[in-house]
Amino acid sequence: MKVFLDTNIFLEYFGRRKQYQAVGRLFDAIEDGRLKAVVSAGCVYTLAYLVRMGFMSTAE
Repeated sequence: MKVFLDTNIFLEYFGRRKQYQAVGRLFDAIEDGRLKAVVSAGCVYTLAYLVRMGFMSTAE
């Protein structure tokens, strides 16, 4: 099965929000090869912007 990962999935995981553990299991399934994943170019540049602006360091 192929799943689409939008920006909010990554924000949930890296920000350790409510669904952090569920997203972690999703990433585990992708890493194990049980799922295939795709992301949009928009997701990549949005995450790059957030990292550059320091979102990831203040998420905790």
